[in-house]
Amino acid sequence: MIGEADSLVKATLESLDTNFTEDAKKISGVGIKIEARYESKLFEMGEVLQGVLGFLVILPSNPENSFFQIVEGILNFLQKEEWGSSKASFETQVNVLIACVRYLASQK
Repeated sequence: MIGEADSLVKATLESLDTNFTEDAKKISGVGIKIEARYESKLFEMGEVLQGVLGFLVILPSNPENSFFQIVEGILNFLQKEEWGSSKASFETQVNVLIACVRYLASQK
Protein backbone atom coordinates (compact mmCIF):
# COMPACT_ATOMS: atom_id res chain seq x y z
CA MET A 1 0.00 0.00 0.00
CA ILE A 2 2.78 2.45 0.86
CA GLY A 3 4.56 1.76 -2.44
CA GLU A 4 1.40 2.45 -4.46
CA ALA A 5 0.64 5.65 -2.57
CA ASP A 6 4.26 6.73 -2.98
CA SER A 7 4.02 6.18 -6.74
CA LEU A 8 0.76 8.11 -6.89
CA VAL A 9 2.22 11.10 -5.06
CA LYS A 10 5.31 11.07 -7.29
CA ALA A 11 3.12 10.95 -10.42
CA THR A 12 1.06 13.87 -9.10
CA LEU A 13 4.17 15.96 -8.45
CA GLU A 14 5.60 15.08 -11.86
CA SER A 15 2.36 16.12 -13.55
CA LEU A 16 2.28 19.41 -11.61
CA ASP A 17 5.91 20.06 -12.50
CA THR A 18 5.42 19.35 -16.21
CA ASN A 19 2.25 21.42 -16.57
CA PHE A 20 3.59 24.32 -14.51
CA THR A 21 6.85 24.47 -16.48
CA GLU A 22 5.14 24.23 -19.87
CA ASP A 23 2.56 26.90 -19.01
CA ALA A 24 5.23 29.19 -17.59
CA LYS A 25 7.36 28.86 -20.72
CA LYS A 26 4.37 29.60 -22.97
CA ILE A 27 3.51 32.73 -21.01
CA SER A 28 7.08 33.98 -20.60
CA GLY A 29 7.72 33.25 -24.29
CA VAL A 30 5.21 35.95 -25.21
CA GLY A 31 6.74 38.48 -22.81
CA ILE A 32 4.32 38.13 -19.91
CA LYS A 33 5.53 37.17 -16.48
CA ILE A 34 3.73 34.22 -14.88
CA GLU A 35 3.17 36.04 -11.61
CA ALA A 36 1.44 38.90 -13.42
CA ARG A 37 -1.00 36.68 -15.24
CA TYR A 38 -1.56 33.76 -12.89
CA GLU A 39 -0.99 35.08 -9.39
CA SER A 40 -3.94 33.12 -8.00
CA LYS A 41 -2.60 29.96 -9.66
CA LEU A 42 0.67 30.37 -7.76
CA PHE A 43 -1.23 30.37 -4.47
CA GLU A 44 -3.23 27.33 -5.60
CA MET A 45 -0.02 25.52 -6.51
CA GLY A 46 1.36 26.29 -3.06
CA GLU A 47 -1.80 24.92 -1.45
CA VAL A 48 -1.53 21.72 -3.47
CA LEU A 49 2.10 21.23 -2.47
CA GLN A 50 1.23 21.88 1.17
CA GLY A 51 -1.59 19.36 0.86
CA VAL A 52 0.83 16.75 -0.47
CA LEU A 53 3.09 17.35 2.53
CA GLY A 54 0.10 17.00 4.86
CA PHE A 55 -0.80 13.72 3.17
CA LEU A 56 2.75 12.47 3.77
CA VAL A 57 2.24 12.87 7.53
CA ILE A 58 -0.53 10.27 7.35
CA LEU A 59 1.07 8.03 4.74
CA PRO A 60 4.85 8.53 4.67
CA SER A 61 7.18 7.79 1.78
CA ASN A 62 8.16 4.25 0.92
CA PRO A 63 10.93 3.29 3.39
CA GLU A 64 12.51 0.97 0.79
CA ASN A 65 13.47 4.04 -1.27
CA SER A 66 15.08 7.25 -0.16
CA PHE A 67 12.84 8.27 2.74
CA PHE A 68 12.56 11.99 1.92
CA GLN A 69 12.55 11.63 -1.87
CA ILE A 70 9.18 13.35 -2.30
CA VAL A 71 10.22 16.28 -0.11
CA GLU A 72 13.39 16.62 -2.19
CA GLY A 73 11.21 16.71 -5.31
CA ILE A 74 9.10 19.51 -3.85
CA LEU A 75 12.21 21.47 -2.88
CA ASN A 76 13.62 21.06 -6.41
CA PHE A 77 10.29 22.21 -7.83
CA LEU A 78 10.45 25.37 -5.71
CA GLN A 79 13.88 26.21 -7.15
CA LYS A 80 12.61 26.52 -10.73
CA GLU A 81 13.09 29.93 -12.29
CA GLU A 82 9.57 29.81 -13.73
CA TRP A 83 8.19 30.85 -10.33
CA GLY A 84 9.23 34.42 -11.06
CA SER A 85 10.22 37.10 -8.60
CA SER A 86 6.98 38.72 -7.47
CA LYS A 87 5.76 39.02 -3.90
CA ALA A 88 3.12 36.33 -4.61
CA SER A 89 5.81 33.95 -5.86
CA PHE A 90 7.98 34.46 -2.80
CA GLU A 91 5.06 34.17 -0.39
CA THR A 92 3.97 30.91 -1.99
CA GLN A 93 7.46 29.46 -1.95
CA VAL A 94 8.04 30.48 1.67
CA ASN A 95 4.72 28.95 2.75
CA VAL A 96 5.64 25.66 1.08
CA LEU A 97 9.12 25.75 2.64
CA ILE A 98 7.55 26.29 6.07
CA ALA A 99 5.29 23.29 5.41
CA CYS A 100 8.39 21.25 4.45
CA VAL A 101 10.09 22.18 7.73
CA ARG A 102 6.95 21.26 9.69
CA TYR A 103 6.73 17.92 7.89
CA LEU A 104 10.39 17.12 8.46
CA ALA A 105 10.10 18.12 12.13
CA SER A 106 7.19 15.71 12.56
CA GLN A 107 9.28 12.74 11.33
CA LYS A 108 11.42 10.74 13.70
